[in-house]
Amino acid sequence: MNSGDKRILLHSCCAVCASSCIERLESEGWKVVLFYDNPNISPESEREKRLDYVRRLAAAYNVELIVGNTPHSVWQEVIRGFEAEPEGAERCKRCFDLNLHLARAAADSENIGCFCTSLTVSRYKNSKNIIAIGSAIEGYAPYDFKKKGGEERSIRIARELELYRQKYCGCEYSVKTSSELESDCSYK
Repeated sequence: MNSGDKRILLHSCCAVCASSCIERLESEGWKVVLFYDNPNISPESEREKRLDYVRRLAAAYNVELIVGNTPHSVWQEVIRGFEAEPEGAERCKRCFDLNLHLARAAADSENIGCFCTSLTVSRYKNSKNIIAIGSAIEGYAPYDFKKKGGEERSIRIARELELYRQKYCGCEYSVKTSSELESDCSYK
């Protein structure tokens, strides 16, 4: 199938994770439209830095990029009462649900029938939980991008393109675990 025949919106949590996802989707004949919003990311300077690298990735792969502008306060309301939850628990599930619904809305606004997320490429994210949440939303394509060496490929691409590789998921609660992840996130 020609890539002009079908489009898919790829929710991008960051440039590193999205990189190998774009390659895989394009190898399967999809025309990728990248989407970045992520109201969970804090502080705003971090959100903007990640967006800058997503823009670089979109340019490197010559894919369209849609940028949302959902305020952090919307995310804070969604996770209210679950701030103290550990990584991967209910707070994260609510965050995934919000980001996937934002992706669905962006896909609708662009008349794109399906969407997926780069969140499943990271070893730090439970793909089964993300896919279960996404599967409840119309048009979700249940890709587990960890499979077929996705995370390893994304790390290689990040090195090649000199992409910023952050040390925490994005929210002010996940930054507390960043010291545990620091050695895993370096390129050396």
